[in-house]
Amino acid sequence: ASNFAVMPMTYNESVAAEVRAEMARQRLSQTDLATTLNWTQVFLSRRLTGTVAFSTDEIERVASALGVPLGQLVAPAKLEAS
Repeated sequence: ASNFAVMPMTYNESVAAEVRAEMARQRLSQTDLATTLNWTQVFLSRRLTGTVAFSTDEIERVASALGVPLGQLVAPAKLEAS
């Protein structure tokens, strides 16, 4: 048995996890996605780690850059965080 308590993910952490999962499915690095978005790697990294929350505009741009519907990134997060 594990002695670690499972902490529920916040909505922002869940959104970041969905973005990371989609990046992995597409075999995209942070640098690849940051370049596509015209962001620095550090700017993207802070959002992917949950240090800074994605704004609505940012997550819309990420969904577009990944070629996925916005709901694919935010709807699963809403379910996990509830």
